[in-house]
Amino acid sequence: MKNTPGPAFRAILSATAAAFWLILATAVPAAGVAAQYSEPHRLTATGRLDLYATTRLDWRGVRRNAHPATQADAMAVAAYRVVNASVGAWTSMELEETADEPRPDLRAGAAGPTQRTLWGQLGYRKGDLSLALGAVRDWYTRGGDDPATVEAYAVVRLQAGRWSGAISLWESLDGIEGTYLESAVVFHHFVNPFAGPAVTWASGMRAGIQVGERNPDAGPSVPGPEGTGLTHVVLDSRIRATIHLGSGLALVAVTGPELRINRDPATRRGRDGSEADVRLWWPAQAGVSWPLRGRE
Repeated sequence: MKNTPGPAFRAILSATAAAFWLILATAVPAAGVAAQYSEPHRLTATGRLDLYATTRLDWRGVRRNAHPATQADAMAVAAYRVVNASVGAWTSMELEETADEPRPDLRAGAAGPTQRTLWGQLGYRKGDLSLALGAVRDWYTRGGDDPATVEAYAVVRLQAGRWSGAISLWESLDGIEGTYLESAVVFHHFVNPFAGPAVTWASGMRAGIQVGERNPDAGPSVPGPEGTGLTHVVLDSRIRATIHLGSGLALVAVTGPELRINRDPATRRGRDGSEADVRLWWPAQAGVSWPLRGRE
């Protein structure tokens, strides 16, 4: 199925692109406004462990959990001056039985893991500009089989004062076909400067485009856009609170409203299989994060 964006959707995409290029144009004069990144002048090794519970897990605009779920991830980073290398693993687990799951791209069965991910990337960061090139392999837990996909990706991010923008490209390597593009623009309203919990508030817009059919080898059990063209547009505003518990351990909570405009059949489909062009919800996520610092 091909989704041809109408005038309203083209206007949204044009606004996203215009905002991103505005960030590019103002990056130099606004660089002094934002906190500057400090380049490590010797080899540093760091890591992080996270465990979260979430009400909604979305990926490229597609619903990825049938019920509230947990997410766990771990990553390690080695950095020297403006370059870095990192590897990581991520998994999601359903907390309830999903034997009555009506959607083939979601896991059905007893509570347990729904997806496993391994990734690795090389990065470059100079001031407010960062670039990343990497690859990711996903395994989807399904009855009798765990289909897998592999993609390569490139991400460009730029910070300019309170504005930030990103453009990412994902190219299929195995298990699927096609290319996925996503652009995002975020405005950071404030960061709490007072003692106590670290609170940030940011609002943003992002949009996804699928170029070429995905045609997954495992059929509809693999999630992702089902057509081509504009997949979705999201407008959101989120508050993030971080409470430091000592020894580097932190309690983190994120919540806020999200307005989603859906174009692709996979993004329109809800938990119960119903479809909607526009959805408004208020997701919430809470958990713990434990940063680890190695030797320098």
